[in-house]
Amino acid sequence: MTTAFSPVSGNAYAIGACQPASADLCQNELLSLTPPCKAVHWLDAGTPVILLPEPFATSAPNISAAKPIFLRHMFPADLWLPPDTLANADILADALAPLITKPVALQIRRVAVDRNSELSFAGTAALAEALSKKGLLLPEQKQQAPLDSNVLSGVITPEGGIFGVSKVSDNISPHAGGMRHFTPEETAHLISRAEHKLSEAIEAFSLELPKGGEALDLGAAPGGWSKVLLSHGMRVTAVDPASLAPELSGKVAHFAGLAQDFAKTELSKQAPARFSVIVNDMRLDVAESAQVMVSLAPLVMEGGLVIMTFKLPQKGKTAAIKKGMAIMEQAYARQNARQLFHNRSEITAVFTKK
Repeated sequence: MTTAFSPVSGNAYAIGACQPASADLCQNELLSLTPPCKAVHWLDAGTPVILLPEPFATSAPNISAAKPIFLRHMFPADLWLPPDTLANADILADALAPLITKPVALQIRRVAVDRNSELSFAGTAALAEALSKKGLLLPEQKQQAPLDSNVLSGVITPEGGIFGVSKVSDNISPHAGGMRHFTPEETAHLISRAEHKLSEAIEAFSLELPKGGEALDLGAAPGGWSKVLLSHGMRVTAVDPASLAPELSGKVAHFAGLAQDFAKTELSKQAPARFSVIVNDMRLDVAESAQVMVSLAPLVMEGGLVIMTFKLPQKGKTAAIKKGMAIMEQAYARQNARQLFHNRSEITAVFTKK
């Protein structure tokens, strides 16, 4: 793989981001769009150069509306600069200034660059300072650009830099490369790193969890997702035969058994629906996990929220997703699905009770 690529004059391109292991799935997804897009080059295993059928401002809303699963970020490839323009921040800012019509957020990441190798790039901090002097930069943001702002995005490669300005809302994710990094403060007291998956999903899909509502956590142990639900003010029933973290003692109701057994027990009571949220991170085959969710549908309130991971097989990932979605849609309406930054060989899907 090489980062050398020569854009064709008059063509519209975007720089995308996906999980390296999902590059083929991302390409298939792009080709299936109407009108189709295509990754015509890869800067590295997770960074495609995407040929667009129309300018980015026209194509991006269509792509976002299709709710791609594996493409997690994109930005317009408006300006391609050679390496010798990247070393001096002031020179680079002068080159970028014509792209910027109002102050922007700034997101720069390095691609296909060995961390130990030398790269002639002034650095994001120096570029931010140079742009700020010109009045072209928004006040400093931690890592998430405001959704209603414009953002100057860029990738730095050994072959040069590729930059573009777009609406944050057109980029699929407000995070550079779709990578939602949590701060040391946010990771200081984790029960498990799986907490990040649920927290990222709630943020990425702009989900509102009803404070005071009842939530059901399937495959809960050691209790990371239950902890997140508690932090949103929910009352939690955790289902897992394994033990929960001691810090959850007395804070959640623990059904120490399988989800299938919980379903039988609860359904036999013929009680009215009481859960406004169900989350599921069980390590089950996608179809089996979906069947469990459908069996629990009578316990979910109308319009109730479902957040679950699809654990994907090594082969037949697309077929597994389609089958899982078809089963879920017997009882739930699909809202969104994406392979988030904290997903591994899985995707996160969101549904509501029909």
